[in-house]
Amino acid sequence: MPRKDGSVNLYYVVNGYMGNGPHFVTVIAKNEAAAKTAASEMFKKHAFSSYRGQYRYPEEYWTNLEVIFLSDASVPFASEVDEG
Repeated sequence: MPRKDGSVNLYYVVNGYMGNGPHFVTVIAKNEAAAKTAASEMFKKHAFSSYRGQYRYPEEYWTNLEVIFLSDASVPFASEVDEG
C-alpha cells in the first residue's frame, strides 16, 4: 500500500510495448502521478531517434502508461527474478 505521508515509493511503469521483454521504467516518487510524469519523460526521451530526427514510436508510447506500486521505498526491497 503506497504511503502518503511525504515518503517515497517504488513504482514499475509499463506502456504495453514489448521487445525482448516489456518496455518499462522503474521510478521512485512521492505518488503515482509523479511516477507517471517521470516515466512519461523517460519513455518520450527513449522514443526519439536523434539519428532520424523523429520519434520511433507514436505518442501513446509515452502517454498510455500503467503505474504499478511495488514498495514503500523507505524499507528494504528486492524484486522477483524477471527473465523477460
